[in-house]
Amino acid sequence: MHPMLTIARRAAEEAGKVVKRGYRDASRLHFREKRIDFARAVNQSAEQAIRQILNEKYPDYDIIGQEYDDQSVQTTESEYQWLITAIDGGENFLRGLPHFAVSIAASKQGKLEIGLVYNPLTEDWFLAARGQGSQLNGQRIRTNTIREPTRAMIATHFTASDYSSESARTHSVLQNISELRCLGAASLDLCFVACGRLDGYFASKLNNWDIAAAVLIAQESGVIVSDYEGNNAMLETGTVIAANAQLHPSLKKMIHETQITATAAEN
Repeated sequence: MHPMLTIARRAAEEAGKVVKRGYRDASRLHFREKRIDFARAVNQSAEQAIRQILNEKYPDYDIIGQEYDDQSVQTTESEYQWLITAIDGGENFLRGLPHFAVSIAASKQGKLEIGLVYNPLTEDWFLAARGQGSQLNGQRIRTNTIREPTRAMIATHFTASDYSSESARTHSVLQNISELRCLGAASLDLCFVACGRLDGYFASKLNNWDIAAAVLIAQESGVIVSDYEGNNAMLETGTVIAANAQLHPSLKKMIHETQITATAAEN
């Protein structure tokens, strides 16, 4: 196993312990406001656990994370960078839905080197190292080979506040595929495309720390991952289209046509 992946796994295990305890305790809180505050505290504690282990082994690496905004980018000018999330799928965690994950990625000079996505409730471990393929619980995984959009199950994610901007895009995709899912954790959704549980995924307004690890896991399993323009700028733009090589062009076309229509309407 890649040395950085070994350390990332140890960090994820410690964070997972914090998250699992929090998941059990959160169910006892009856007021949403208290649960939100509690979930934030759990997220912070779990991220601290990740940071501590990563910093012990790699003290000169930059860390970008969801919490601690004033500390997210350290000024080491290192060519290496960690991108971490202790709970991707926070709303699911808050509501007792077992679809959330710890996500840890490392990049060198902007190129992703390793990725780890861990669901501490199901004990699913998705791992990848650049050029070495992807694994789920120690077994190599490959994405599926569905070619026809009409047979595809595609996932996406947006909130009610995004509906006005996302509804046309989602409708365009939905009328051309078999089924649509909105599961609420981008990292796991992309990993599900990697192992064939889903056939594709698209979304916007994503945080780079949430998707970095899953992007590499998906790519190493044979998934074509791009931004909405078809470029390799997912972490910069926060937009993602992911599917196998046969399905990706069709999914991109559905989304791109919606963007053209929206731009024409604005003009």
